[in-house]
Amino acid sequence: MDRLESANEARFTEQRSEPRHEKRLAMVGTVRRCETEPSLQGSPIKVETINLSDHGLQFRSDIPLAEGTIIRIAVAVDPRNICSVEGEVRWSREEDGEPVVGVRLFDNQDSDMDAWMELIKIELS
Repeated sequence: MDRLESANEARFTEQRSEPRHEKRLAMVGTVRRCETEPSLQGSPIKVETINLSDHGLQFRSDIPLAEGTIIRIAVAVDPRNICSVEGEVRWSREEDGEPVVGVRLFDNQDSDMDAWMELIKIELS
């Protein structure tokens, strides 16, 4: 790891305000708004989680996403219950040739945070 990568990793680590839980899950994402690339709006994105927290996640994606991009993520809590949350891309970088993205989830009417918290409990038990 070179000095720049080490500094970037330290910056990402310092921004963590709650514990992260390593967990690999496949989810479905959609770009809701991207000011730097408006043509991405509505585009599906791969969301393969690296870690989860109560209000965020880190994941591998199939496309790079700029800071500030708003995305919606959907995941099945169980076969009859889909959890849908929205969040903002806080950072993005490339690892092993793939975009890796950090998202802070919104706690608003567009995000089912109760279902998200339940998902974390289920996945970590």
